[in-house]
Parts: sequence; structure tokens; C-alpha cells
Amino acid sequence: MRGPRGTIPPSPPPGAALTSPDLIVVGAGLAGLALAAEAATLGLAVVVLDPEPTRPWPNTFGVWLDEVAPDLPLAHRWSTVEVAGRGWRRSLDRPYGLLDRPALRARLLDRLERAGGRVEQGVVAGATHDERGSLLALRDGRELRAGLVVDCSGHAPALVERRGPPSSAFQVAYGLVAHIEGHPWQGDTMTLMDFDGPPGDGPATFLYAMPLGGDRVFVEETILVARGVPDPGALRPRLLRRLQAMGLRLADEEEEERCVFPMDPPPPVLPQRVLALGAAASMVHPATGYSVAASLREAPVLAQALVAGLDAGPTAASQAGWQVLWPAERRAAWTVLTYGREAILSLSPAATDDFFRAFFAMPRAWWVPFLSGRLTARQAGAMMARMFLEAPMSLRLALSATAGSPPGLAALGAMLRP
Repeated sequence: MRGPRGTIPPSPPPGAALTSPDLIVVGAGLAGLALAAEAATLGLAVVVLDPEPTRPWPNTFGVWLDEVAPDLPLAHRWSTVEVAGRGWRRSLDRPYGLLDRPALRARLLDRLERAGGRVEQGVVAGATHDERGSLLALRDGRELRAGLVVDCSGHAPALVERRGPPSSAFQVAYGLVAHIEGHPWQGDTMTLMDFDGPPGDGPATFLYAMPLGGDRVFVEETILVARGVPDPGALRPRLLRRLQAMGLRLADEEEEERCVFPMDPPPPVLPQRVLALGAAASMVHPATGYSVAASLREAPVLAQALVAGLDAGPTAASQAGWQVLWPAERRAAWTVLTYGREAILSLSPAATDDFFRAFFAMPRAWWVPFLSGRLTARQAGAMMARMFLEAPMSLRLALSATAGSPPGLAALGAMLRP
């Protein structure tokens, strides 16, 4: 049994049984620490379990600033974003930021610890559940009982039950923080997508570029979505060819980033006793890959639902939590966005360029909520229909080929559902 809510005895020595908090969060990444800090601040006794609690967060976190809290620590901020392709370029008056990962991690850990929570080293082996809560078995033989468990362990969740085939579509990127003499990405503008690169085999790729001051810049070659799991390192030669074609040369390389994550994770079984947040909850936007802002946005809402629900018991609390994360309307919208992903997958590199030229020619009021996933199924469908009608005929023909596919028919059903 857990003790009084909000109290956790001191950390036990290695090999000893862990104490019983109100909430166990599995995973000390961004989603896990954001939720843990919120829940602890609201009065829950929280323990975070992670195989490597002190490991720095590895990937770059870029966010639209109108989707996150204004006080988040930023490494850089740009007031303007550019998108471009072959023969076109568009400036988007929408601020974008690069999260300061060490500072954000330190802030969340500080909030958690000040509220009485802590992070423990541990690898989860399994969980069982009863009317009192959940019992976690760790690989080192320890056991930990808690009222609720939330899995925030990423794209391959430790405890969440999912339904459906394994992922087959992935976003892949290879990036460098480097010094590039005479680079064109100056001032207060970053490049979100630039498809105007040298031709190459395979799916379309685009350049993502963030000027970091002086000749220092983060450049990344990205495949938005492709079947299979391409090697991120295979994008390095393409990135270097792109820079060479622009007349640019790397003077120094400070940091390398390799990124692969699924764009079509199986949906979680709803409801289930183990909750999740972030990638573990399959919250990756099906057509863009975004999830960071959604995790930060949902963490306080989920924490409040768990605090309110625990008094009614762990089953009721987990059901309330899943309703916060995956209400029926959001599931319907995701079905439509999934069709958007499948449509992009069907396009040639030239048609992909045409697609994004047409997409960003849409009014801001249409593409902003589409990118964030904060829209209804009908709104997503209406935007797709408007873009289709205004697209060039060649792109219409390419998109029409997917309309009768299973994802296309599922999207139509989601849009027509009351």
C-alpha cells in the first residue's frame, strides 16, 4: 500500500525494495519528466524510472512558439520561417524556437525534486494490476507498487499494449552542427523545409537549417516519411552534395545527429491500466512527425486528470487519463491525418515538391492547425479538399490514386461520422 499522498521515503539502497508512490513514470525523457513534474507539483508522490537517468536528451527539439508555454528555455529563436522548393520560396510569419535541452531537463528535474519526487535507475520487466494499483517488476529483481503507472519510454514502449501491425513508415534525418563559412542562413530566419536540392535516388528529401550565430549552423537532411527503416547515415553524402551544390564547405563539425522514428505506430488499446504520454501513447503526428509540443501541452492536463481520478481508484483514473489523451474526436482527426501521410508516401519527389508548394500556399488559418494536429476530422478533410481543388492537375491526378485506398476510405468515414 502507498503511504500518505505526496510523501516518498528516502531512496532505498541498491537491491532493496522500492517504496510505493502514487505514480510511477517510466522514462525520463521530455514527456516523462514533464508529466512527473506536473503531477508532483499537484501533490502526488512520484517516482520516475529510467535505465540511464543521467543520460542527456539526444535529439534536437524544434517547436512552433505559439504551441508551447512562453517561458520555456530556448537555445535560439527565429521570428520567420522559410519553406522552399524547385522554383518557389515562401516566408511564414510564425516564430520558431530551438529548445534548450539541458536547461529544460534541469528545470523539470528541479520542479520534480522540489515537490518531493525523484528519479530512480531501473529497467521495467513487466507489470500486474489489481484493484489497489499496479506492481512493477524490475530486471534487477526489485518490485515497486504504485497507484498508477504512465509509460513514457518512447517509440518502443515498455508496458503499453498496442493493437495493429508494426510500424512500416519512418521519418529519417541526418544532421550536423557545424561551422560553414559564407552560409546563407543569416539573421532571424530559419529554413523548415527546402526541397530544392540535388537529385538523388529514393524518396524526396529536404534541408532543415537553423543559423546559430556567426558561421555556426545546424543543417539536417530529412526524409519526411518513407517505407522501411533507411540508415540515417546514408543521408550524409546527400547533405554534403547539397551544400557543395550551394558552394558551401564545412569548416568544422561539432555535433552529429541521427534520427529515425515511426510515423505509423500502432494505436494503444483503449482503455488500459497503464497510461502513456508522448511517443509511447502513439501521439506522433501521422503527417508531420511532430510530438514534442503535444507532449508538453498534454502533460499538465493529464496530471490534473490523474489527481482527480485517483480518489475513484486506479481503473477510473486510467480511464480518465486515456480520455484526455485520445477522445473520440482526436482519434477521428488522426484517421484523416493518417490518410495525409499515406498520400505523401505515394508521391514522387517532384510531386512531393508540388504538394508542399500547394500546402503552404493555403491560408495560415488552414495549415497552422493541420501541422499541430489541433483540428477536427472535418476540418482536416476540408483543408485537404480545398488544397486538392487549388493544386495543379498533375498533383491532383497523383493524389486521386490514393482516394479509394483503405486509409482514404477510413478518412472519409471519420469525416462523415457524427
